[in-house]
Amino acid sequence: MTIDIKQRRLELEGADAAMICAGEAAKRIAAQTGTPIAVWQNSRVVLVPVAALPIPAPAPESASIAPAHPRPDAAGISPG
Repeated sequence: MTIDIKQRRLELEGADAAMICAGEAAKRIAAQTGTPIAVWQNSRVVLVPVAALPIPAPAPESASIAPAHPRPDAAGISPG
């Protein structure tokens, strides 16, 4: 089995971007709800007040997460 190096690199870059996006979204939600963030510090997990973390700018509406394949009935189209 041959692994295409370029394809694998693209997949990994996509995974990195997804993790960064998820982290930013978690920070925004924590800021809105006043929930501390659990982080790894000095070989242990600690809760950090969200005010102590850099908060990313709100995501533009066009960058909202949507399913890649919406359900057929989601757009008013009945299956069958």
